Amino acid sequence: MISKMPLTISAALNRQCGVYLASETLQCKITLQCNDFKGSAVKYVYKLSVGVQAGCRAVKLLKIPFRLLSSTDYTDEISAAANIRKTQIFRVADEQRGEICSIKMERKIFKLGDDVSAILEFENSNFKCFEFSAFLQTVEEINDQKKKNEVTYCEKTEFCAFYKSCQIDLQIPTRAPPSFFTDFINLKWRLRFEFSVAENPIDDKICHFDPKMMNKDKVKRLVWDLPLKIFPCNPIHVDTERAKDFVLYLQ
Repeated sequence: MISKMPLTISAALNRQCGVYLASETLQCKITLQCNDFKGSAVKYVYKLSVGVQAGCRAVKLLKIPFRLLSSTDYTDEISAAANIRKTQIFRVADEQRGEICSIKMERKIFKLGDDVSAILEFENSNFKCFEFSAFLQTVEEINDQKKKNEVTYCEKTEFCAFYKSCQIDLQIPTRAPPSFFTDFINLKWRLRFEFSVAENPIDDKICHFDPKMMNKDKVKRLVWDLPLKIFPCNPIHVDTERAKDFVLYLQ
């Protein structure tokens, strides 16, 4: 079961009960403050408890777990923000070596289930980049703690020693939490790159890759982060493979 805030619960009473009831629908509205989230220090888990009693018999209780998504207007605010496409160029540079590569992206705002695409260009690099890894991560920041918990949802590694450019595509899982913050926690998304860069210049005439070039003494690893904003997706697009029916039997 997947819902968005505020939550409206409807329960239909049918007539196959020990006590004859007129058929009707009961509704109640409950405002919930936060997305569901299972982190290292904080967990927000929601369950709907339904109790039914037939006559003087014992009360039967049914607990239904459900996922809660933000109440943002899916058709307006999210779609408008996520569909804005304007190519942005980010230059990755090292203080000692200068430019390592340039990264082109059309947007930094996405929805759960979207593909994060980027093009890396190495033509103007001052030093050879042997390989890079891209990680799609969340960072869980607790307000009163310095420690941060990182979770990687998708990653890709490319050997790019003699590439002029390379494209990556990483999909944001619909099971992942969107960006959000409360008085206690701030959950952020980022696209992290780790580059393996040559310590010394390499002759451009060399056209083949030699594993010896990646000797630990000859390679320096650089990390570069790009913050992202991830909105919830429409609940109907969330994976429902684990969805099931909940039945309460009265005897």
